[in-house]
Amino acid sequence: MKTKLMLAVVVLGLIAVLWAALPYLLPTSIALGPCGRDWMSPSSWIPRASPTRSESWSIGRTKGKICYGSPSTRGRTVFGELVRWGQLWRAGANEPTRIFVNGPVDFAGIPLQAGRYSIYVLPQPQRWQVFVNDSTYHWGNAISKSVRLREIGSAQLAVSSTAGHVEQLTFRWQPVDDQHGSLVLEWEATRVEIPLAQL
Repeated sequence: MKTKLMLAVVVLGLIAVLWAALPYLLPTSIALGPCGRDWMSPSSWIPRASPTRSESWSIGRTKGKICYGSPSTRGRTVFGELVRWGQLWRAGANEPTRIFVNGPVDFAGIPLQAGRYSIYVLPQPQRWQVFVNDSTYHWGNAISKSVRLREIGSAQLAVSSTAGHVEQLTFRWQPVDDQHGSLVLEWEATRVEIPLAQL
């Protein structure tokens, strides 16, 4: 009886891991499903302070999705303290912030083909630099030299202020027309727009 129970637990665990990994194993044309966890990390097996969130968008015939950990300020000063100026940051929590696109797109001036990518940023008080990378399996802030060698491109982004306090980091899609829009990051009192366009 014990052996059967253990086997059932192992099988269910493998099914859960496979389900979570599907977006990273399937072609991106059909992988715009749930945001998976890195099950090699111990934090994936316990409740997280920063939940995983996602935002989807369409530009022309291309569909896209961003998956990110969404931390809260919880009374902390975020930019300049928790997130230090001039240090690379995953633009979220937990796993790297990941982008999925099932067709070509211009991401802040960086041409991307259908695929899966990670993004991270170099925040400064007046401007941020965003980097697009084809490494999606590294842990979020483990942005090593080997990870950086896989960068596809980077772009400068303007920083503005939010209308009020934003407790939880949020990415939201702001369409302009059928072929243009922006991913808007808002947290604390900071607002950064990442322009996207159809290629």
